[in-house]
Amino acid sequence: TECGLEPKVEQELRYGDDMSEYYYAETYLSAGYQVTDWFKPVIGFAQIYERSNTARYQESGEAYSQKSDHYWKQQENPRLDLFFSAKLKDWGLEDRVRLEYRNKDDAANYMRYRNRIRVKSPWEWTAVKLNPYVAWEMNYEDDSDKDASDRLNRHRLYAGVGAKLGKQWKAGAYYMYEDNKKAGEWTSLNAIGCELGATF
Repeated sequence: TECGLEPKVEQELRYGDDMSEYYYAETYLSAGYQVTDWFKPVIGFAQIYERSNTARYQESGEAYSQKSDHYWKQQENPRLDLFFSAKLKDWGLEDRVRLEYRNKDDAANYMRYRNRIRVKSPWEWTAVKLNPYVAWEMNYEDDSDKDASDRLNRHRLYAGVGAKLGKQWKAGAYYMYEDNKKAGEWTSLNAIGCELGATF
């Protein structure tokens, strides 16, 4: 908008377990303000559902029977994002610093710091302006239930493409490789995701 205010709604879906299982849905409502060409703060709220492959049981007479082989964990995350951007020979450089309060339904709440560095190519293909990018992200969690060595516990690598669907709509798809640390052990995840966003 003319005043620089950018209300936005975004929807993100992910498929994991070697890209075979739908496991993550996020709806993000936010409002940003373009202070300068290189700096934009954003405040927002995310509603997240994440699949947990843990069996659920129900009482059946004097015993219990399995109700399902999974359930959906819920999170409500207020966020503050700080975007820093620059151009280098038509390549776009973006550093997103995110602070979020993780309000989880199955664990204690805590703050998480995330830093994502993204490099956008100068190429735009077809009428929807397909634009490839790569990104790296790390997480640090201020969670008192975790050992200090487990708080820097996630790294992500992305390769994706964005598209412009008219003046207000944007879409994208990406591949994500993720390393997670828990109890001193690292595990990996391969996922694909899709995004759709509208700016008002």
